[in-house]
Amino acid sequence: MSEFNPKEIMFAATTQCNLHCAHCFVERQNERISISKAKKLIASATPQIERIGFTGGEPFLYPEFIEEITKTAIENDLMFDRIMTNGVWWTDKQNLRSTLQRIYDAGYDGKFGVSFDAFHNQDVNKLLTFFNAIYEIWQDGTAIE
Repeated sequence: MSEFNPKEIMFAATTQCNLHCAHCFVERQNERISISKAKKLIASATPQIERIGFTGGEPFLYPEFIEEITKTAIENDLMFDRIMTNGVWWTDKQNLRSTLQRIYDAGYDGKFGVSFDAFHNQDVNKLLTFFNAIYEIWQDGTAIE
């Protein structure tokens, strides 16, 4: 039997979500992972872990987690996989841009995965605004997947 050697941590930092999809089984109890506990996990898993990512719930509803864990990942020479999002979590353009700017300033250089299908029922124009903001902040578009 081989040994379990994970190379990546995908943090589901919150159970919060702005959508209410019929297919989703995430219990919405407003639970959040402690930033300090996540930092301790990273420290204990390094150097075995090579990269981290973020999922949810909707990870952008807990942006301080993404921001702080991004900084911790960089301090520990980890790479980024992706932030998995629905892309329509933001309340207005200022909220969108300021949140994304904080993540960019923290050093995030991974990808953005967007869950988009008939079950999520997102506003396509709002998604387009999300993609444009990412492109403008990261400037070359390589962060969009």
